[in-house]
Amino acid sequence: MSVDGTFTSVLWSTGSTDQSILVDTEALYTATVTTPDGCEATAEKFIGVFDLPVIRIETSNSSIELGQTVQLTATGAVSYSWSPETYLDDPNSPNPIATPDTTVTYTVTGIDENSCIGTSDVTIIVSKGEPEVKPQIVFTPNGDGINDNCVIEGLEQFPGATLSVFTRKGQEILEEDDYDHD
Repeated sequence: MSVDGTFTSVLWSTGSTDQSILVDTEALYTATVTTPDGCEATAEKFIGVFDLPVIRIETSNSSIELGQTVQLTATGAVSYSWSPETYLDDPNSPNPIATPDTTVTYTVTGIDENSCIGTSDVTIIVSKGEPEVKPQIVFTPNGDGINDNCVIEGLEQFPGATLSVFTRKGQEILEEDDYDHD
C-alpha cells in the first residue's frame, strides 16, 4: 500500500513513516499525511488477506511404460499452467494428457478467483520396460566362419555380467566374470 503525492510526513497506523508499506494481515489501515503547506489529511482502507489456494493433482497413473499416456488433473483454482510443457497436449488446461519419454516432475501453478497463486507437483515415472537380452543359442568356435563368435545383444545393460558356457550335455566348459564381448 502506498500514498501518492508530495508530503512532509507520512504516518501509517502500523507506525511506519515510509511512503509505502507491505501488509500481510487483514485489517483497517490508516495513513495520515502532512502537505508542505501544513495541511493534514487522513485516509483509511480495509485490506483483506486471502488464503493461498490449495492445488491438488490427481493422475490416472504415476508410473507408466514408455509410449503410454497419463491424464493429469489439477483442482483448487480457476486457471492453471503446467511446467515443463514438454510432452503435454495442453499446458494451460486443468487436465492435460502427458506422454513423457523419460521420468519427469510436473509443476502446476494455479490462480484462484482472488488472483492468489498456489502450486503443486507430481512425478511421472517412465519405465523403459524390462531390459532384453538376446543370447546366441549356438556357437561353434571351430574357425569355419559360421557362428564362431558368441555375441549377446543387450549385454551392455548388465555391466559385470558373468558368461557361462555349457556343452549340450550340460557340462560347464567356460565361466568368465565381467564379460563384455571380448
